[in-house]
Amino acid sequence: MAVNHLAPGHRLQLDNLYKYATALLARFELKRGVADLGHAIALLEELADAQPTDHPLRPLTLKTLAEAHYMRSKSSGDISDLNATILYEQQVSDFYSADGPEHDLSCSRLAVALVRRSRATNSIPDLDRATNLYEKVLEGRSAKHSERSATLTGLAEALHFRYSLTKDPADRDRIYACDKEVQNLCSSNQPHQSLNLQSPATKSRFVLLRVQSLDHSSVLIEANIEDTVDQLKDMVLDKTGGSKGRHELFCNGHLLLNEWTIEQCIPDRGDVIYMVYTVEVPVTQTDLIPETQSATSIPSPVEVTPILDVASDEQVGHITDSLNGTTEDEIIELATPGVASENATKIKLLDMGFPEEDIMLAMAVARSDFEAVFEYLLNIHVLITQQGVPADLKAEVLAVMTGESDSEMSELGTSSGEMVHFKGRRSYAPASSTTGDAREAENMSSQMEHELTPPKDSKRLANLNNLAIASINHYTQSEDLSDLDLAIGYFQEALELCPLGHFERPNGLSNLANALTTRCKQTGDREDLDAAIGYLQEEMQLYPPEDPNRPVNLNNLASALVTRYCHDGDRSGLDVAIGYFRQALEFYPPGRPGRANSLINLASALSTRCRLTGDREDLDTAVGYLQEAVQLHPPGHPHRSASLNNLANAIQARYNRDGDRADLDIAIEYHKEGLELHPLGHPNRSGSLNNLATVIQTRYKQDGNRTDLDMAIEYLQEALQLRPLGHPDRSSSLNNLAAALEIRHREDGERVDLDMAIEHHEEALQLRPLGHPDRSASLNNLANVFDTRHSQNGDREDLDTAIEYLQEAVQLRPPGHPDRLSSLNNLANVIRTRYIQDGSRADLDTAIEYYQEVLQHHPVGHPNRSIGLNNLAAAIQTRYKLDGDRADLDMAITYHQEALQLRPPEHPDRSTSLYNLANAFETRYSRNGDQVDADTAIGYYQEAIQLQPLGHLDRSASLNSLASIIHTRYMRNGDHRDLDMAIGYVQQAMHIHLAKHTDRSATINNLAHLIQTRYSRDGDRADLDIAIGYYQEALRLHPLGHPNRSVSLNNLAAIIQTRYRQDRDRADLDIAIEYDEEALQLRPLGHPERSASLNNLAIDMENRYKEDGISGDLDAAIAYHQEALRLQAPGHPNRSTSLNNLATTIHTRYGRDDDQADLDTAMLLLEEACSHEHGTLASRFDASLSWKQLALQHAHPSALNALSTALELLDMWVTMSSSLDSQHSRIVAGEMYGHVQSLASDAAAVALDSKQPQRAVELLEQGRGILFAQLIRYRTALDDLSAASPRLAAEFTTLGSRLENSVKQDHTSRSSGSQSISGSDEIGRHQELTRQWSDVVSQIRMVPGFATFLKPTPFDALRCAADEGPVIIINVSKLRSDVIILRDDAEPEIVRLADITPIEVLKIYARLVNILSEPTSELRESGVDEILRLLWELVVQPAVERLKMMGVPQGSRIWWCPTSWLCLLPLHAAGIYRPRQPKLPDMYISSYTTTLSALIRARKSDSGYIGQPSVLAVGVSQPEGRDGEDGFLPCVGEELRRLAALVPNVMLMKDQDALHDAVTARLPTHSWVHLSCHGHQDVHWPFQSRFRLQDRPLTIQEITRTDLPKAEFAFLAACHTATGDAWTPDEGLHLAAAMQFAGFRGVIGTLWAMNDSDGPDITETFYKFMFRDGEGAVDYKDAAKGIYKISTALRKKNVPLDRWINFIHVGA
Repeated sequence: MAVNHLAPGHRLQLDNLYKYATALLARFELKRGVADLGHAIALLEELADAQPTDHPLRPLTLKTLAEAHYMRSKSSGDISDLNATILYEQQVSDFYSADGPEHDLSCSRLAVALVRRSRATNSIPDLDRATNLYEKVLEGRSAKHSERSATLTGLAEALHFRYSLTKDPADRDRIYACDKEVQNLCSSNQPHQSLNLQSPATKSRFVLLRVQSLDHSSVLIEANIEDTVDQLKDMVLDKTGGSKGRHELFCNGHLLLNEWTIEQCIPDRGDVIYMVYTVEVPVTQTDLIPETQSATSIPSPVEVTPILDVASDEQVGHITDSLNGTTEDEIIELATPGVASENATKIKLLDMGFPEEDIMLAMAVARSDFEAVFEYLLNIHVLITQQGVPADLKAEVLAVMTGESDSEMSELGTSSGEMVHFKGRRSYAPASSTTGDAREAENMSSQMEHELTPPKDSKRLANLNNLAIASINHYTQSEDLSDLDLAIGYFQEALELCPLGHFERPNGLSNLANALTTRCKQTGDREDLDAAIGYLQEEMQLYPPEDPNRPVNLNNLASALVTRYCHDGDRSGLDVAIGYFRQALEFYPPGRPGRANSLINLASALSTRCRLTGDREDLDTAVGYLQEAVQLHPPGHPHRSASLNNLANAIQARYNRDGDRADLDIAIEYHKEGLELHPLGHPNRSGSLNNLATVIQTRYKQDGNRTDLDMAIEYLQEALQLRPLGHPDRSSSLNNLAAALEIRHREDGERVDLDMAIEHHEEALQLRPLGHPDRSASLNNLANVFDTRHSQNGDREDLDTAIEYLQEAVQLRPPGHPDRLSSLNNLANVIRTRYIQDGSRADLDTAIEYYQEVLQHHPVGHPNRSIGLNNLAAAIQTRYKLDGDRADLDMAITYHQEALQLRPPEHPDRSTSLYNLANAFETRYSRNGDQVDADTAIGYYQEAIQLQPLGHLDRSASLNSLASIIHTRYMRNGDHRDLDMAIGYVQQAMHIHLAKHTDRSATINNLAHLIQTRYSRDGDRADLDIAIGYYQEALRLHPLGHPNRSVSLNNLAAIIQTRYRQDRDRADLDIAIEYDEEALQLRPLGHPERSASLNNLAIDMENRYKEDGISGDLDAAIAYHQEALRLQAPGHPNRSTSLNNLATTIHTRYGRDDDQADLDTAMLLLEEACSHEHGTLASRFDASLSWKQLALQHAHPSALNALSTALELLDMWVTMSSSLDSQHSRIVAGEMYGHVQSLASDAAAVALDSKQPQRAVELLEQGRGILFAQLIRYRTALDDLSAASPRLAAEFTTLGSRLENSVKQDHTSRSSGSQSISGSDEIGRHQELTRQWSDVVSQIRMVPGFATFLKPTPFDALRCAADEGPVIIINVSKLRSDVIILRDDAEPEIVRLADITPIEVLKIYARLVNILSEPTSELRESGVDEILRLLWELVVQPAVERLKMMGVPQGSRIWWCPTSWLCLLPLHAAGIYRPRQPKLPDMYISSYTTTLSALIRARKSDSGYIGQPSVLAVGVSQPEGRDGEDGFLPCVGEELRRLAALVPNVMLMKDQDALHDAVTARLPTHSWVHLSCHGHQDVHWPFQSRFRLQDRPLTIQEITRTDLPKAEFAFLAACHTATGDAWTPDEGLHLAAAMQFAGFRGVIGTLWAMNDSDGPDITETFYKFMFRDGEGAVDYKDAAKGIYKISTALRKKNVPLDRWINFIHVGA
């Protein structure tokens, strides 16, 4: 109908003006053309002018005109339009009676406009007027009125804004009253809840319905979504009083367009009613730990911070009311109730009176039949406008139908779970429907709208926002960053159109900030994040403190700050974010909607801070908030499941921290309740299944109950079935299921589980193509399983694949990306794995480089710095094991210490740092043997265990490690308590690991090994049986197919062999062979441990041959050894071991066949084993002992060569040891002890048999006093070398350590002392190190003065020891015993001792020990007298007679250099203590020296200066914390008093002054020292022998490390200061020797305990003699004569023999 065909003022002409105007408004709604809006306003103003004031339709015209101005004000921000709206609405309200419903509606609309204007102008009068209007409307609307709740909501909003300006508490109270009444109204409106037709379209969930019309009236109705569509429409009809008409209904993501006829309006045209029903979800983080979280890719010594996100299957379109200016409280989520069957729906709608054409349209929309919808809308358009159809209308209609309609706000969830509010056009279409042609239509429509809007058009702002939101909607589906970039560009232009003061600027700031934050999370661009925070901060400044929009802004700003904290670790930002979340919570007091969401936000941030600081209070507070949130969501509430999930995750985090099993059980129950709320068919069931599976997996890790693991996998499999192809979360489910299958594979070794895990990860990767934000995570996960499979099958291709995937992951995360550092860490881990396999130094360096980059981006203050420190420290510790560079080990300890400092006592990861630091100290302890390091490591392990209560996942590992180092300490000091303690700790660990726990087998192995050690110590048969039982259980836990089964078979075979050796039960031997045969089958050709299994089986066969005499067994043994040898070709480091094994077995065949060729072959094989330069020194030394033993047994001519070779290799082997501790262990280790202990004496005996006395002296010097000789030789040589060639000195030290660390103890081989190296690259590396070491030694020997470097000292140099008097060497060997008298100018004198053997000497020593323990002096006197007589007759008398023959005058000084247990006996006092009987003290002045080199060194260091010494006198009568070994020494004070009276230059340090650090600080400044205190000889670990100072002991080990440049003489007036080690008597490991090594040229010590009462007299006699000339010169060499003076004085006083022969002189 044409408007201009009728005369002005004609009724139809007026009607057509109105129709034309409303049609223009409708087209404006579609096209956003501002011209249409302006034209419509002009027509309506013309119509209003033409209508008289009493015209019945004038109110409708004015109302529509007001609406048009209101629409334009929203688009342009022009306040004049708002003024016009208010003017026209006032006229409408004046038209109606004050008590009529029409008047109330008009007042409500007028109030809305006034509130909007007040927001732009901060006009309090407008707010006063609006609140008065609302109050008047409320007076006419009873509690049952359908509009009362909407009116209350509008009133609350107006009051809230006024309160923000005036702070009037009355407004605040009225707000709370309004909110409470609205809540009560919604709660009481429950009649629909009972309606449940069990339709496929129903859901058990409550919803909020908002019904809106163009008159701006609104109503909130609470109902159950189970109601069918027809019942929901009944509710809408109730709102209009039964009016019939057409509706615009948003249902299941589609638009149903229906005409509506309202009686008060023009009969054929009326308002359009918008009805939206939705489900509220928390505007917050739905899961503290996402149910779609990916499994960690590569394990690390690094802790991984959980990624916080909302489960994507619960993220649906969010909408909010644009017409009423709704707040955050009203944010609601789109419900998807589904569509009932078309026939049922059609019948119900027809019954309701809807036209059939409208019903068919609804069906077409539901089927996405857009062509049908277009035809319908086309007809409406033609009907309304009477014009042609625009060419672009179809695209516009299709765009609308695919989900775009006008609104102010849309919301997207941030990664932290906080809702992000985008203000502009609302996206109605669900994600699943926005695809294909529909999406293209949307893009076309949006782009067209933008192009059709001129730059200065008032609608451009709205269109820019709409276009931006459309781009964001597309981005959420495509994940194409270009869409997000477009959206940001549009938002930036929109913001430029909102200058300061524009009332839309806050919305623009919010939109742009949220989009930038989203992009930052994908790209890691810190600039985006900083810009977003700046925009949000500006937005916050634009809102007064009590503005209703402020909590939304606070939440967004806080979320952005949390994101920045996750990016750069800025703790201050996290604290500020928590403050903002707390402010937001204040807006939601108890009882107000939105409180639960705010509680969850704050709880999430507190949980994050707890992970940083370990603050238990933060975590407990978070749990409390989440518990309140659950209470606010009671059973039946739609958000209860999400709240339960949040609370369960927080409680699980508390369990992970504290290990409280009750927390784990509670978390499981909450997740189970959440699953019950999501029955079959519920869209969120898959998420609940995943959450429950995760926590049950945690319980499995705690208990090891396989049922839990299987149950978790079942849940994950069901979750995967609920996420078919096309489901957005399918890739996450694939990942989670793959991770669980990988765990099950690790438990039972089922290859099918590992392969299935790989398949699932590969499918997940395919679902995440290039550009997908989670592709890098999938690459990490897939790399992890390939690395796992590589560790199982050794397939290098799998390892390379893992590295390739991780390299791609790193490329996808460029510098600045928030996840780059985690990818770098994972890549470093797997490259480190390749280093372990290949030994490529480049790989280790690359891994360290990556770790360093990670640490550089974790500066001081960053929450993840401790993780970076830990990983880098571990890699550097690995490099130490390769290079042996002590600096690396110290650096690793420093990093671990810093990491520990960053994890205070309440930090959840402190126990991890303690464990790592303990391990590093344990490594250093193994290098240097420093007991302080061992004690430190034990202390850290113990503290870690204290922080890991029962139930803690890491407690068992800490217990095992603590047991390990205590066992190591036991092996070194022999303290039985240590072994028992270690067993107790492992037993605790085993109780943690229940029968099916994955770690139980390792713990059982540890326990079995310790109990086996106890059996070796005590011989208790019960221990042997218990150990066998544990090994058998370990084997059961490694069934066929398990990768560790061969190891368990080997261990069990070894211990059964032990039982066989004890019981000689042939069945045990057969069982051991059976196990070793199976182990061999599991180690086919190419397996790195096949040679070890061949060796074990050969040993079994040889033992069975010795049992049965079956030649076939011996031949089989030889064959197995030969195959093992073939596997270790020349150059293989383990070849020496195989040569040794084969030689000994061929020697056994020599015993059977008596074939000389076999004996010669065995000798040749052993010689080759010793000379194999690429072999480990341990294996070569072991072969030399075999060679020596067989050569001596058969009097083979190679015996001297064998012994010389053994001494040379022992010297080198000890040299390579990194500590005194390990050096001593090698000398006294196990079965080799007997061979090493007599090695030098036997070599000298063979040399003397060969008439080579000089060679005998050289061999004795080379094989005795090895430890101190090494210290002396290498401290001096390396100091000199460092001065001559620092480069060579450094290379020698480094290469020696690298060689030592390039081997590993072979736990799979039963060869004594064997060490093995496997892997071609590892072998090649060892060969290269050996070559480099040999080259460096050759270069050193070319340096002037270093020609004999590492060579035995030649005889010509050793004879210098006799420059000042003869040195009497007494060699005792089972082969022969001799006195060798060394002179400086002649060949050594040899005196054969016919009646002395090592056993005889040992018997004499044992008798002496027993005699000294006699209770009476008479018994001791007679016993000692007999000992001295035996020594005279057997040893000393032949030597003295030869001295007399040599012309050595009586009274001369002589030096004794005994061997074997003679080192522990008082040779200096030998004689027959009867009148006129010979006694050595009456003939010569005796001194001792441990070795010739020690004596030469003591004289060499003599400066020749003779003067007054400065004496440091230290006395401790009662040390602090004394134990049973320390009693009170009452005479110490008197002893020091007499000394001070005789010595001119003396410094006294007594009792409280004699502290450890003070004494060690004074020692270097004095030339003489007198120590009067308790002394203790540690028989198990000699280097811990000690002086007991006031606060703590001073040990041999500490003394040897002390530089004493002025040292000259020491008097050790303490017990046992010259008592040697009975296990290694030739080593001379006592306190007097340590003082000599430290630089003192002469030392007086005691062979056993001294009597405290003798101290003052001995001291007075000695120092009176030494300082006989008063202040004249004093010669320290007179000390030996001083001993003679002491003995003479005590003998005159009839002091018992044992008290004065106790004192000896050592040194020059």
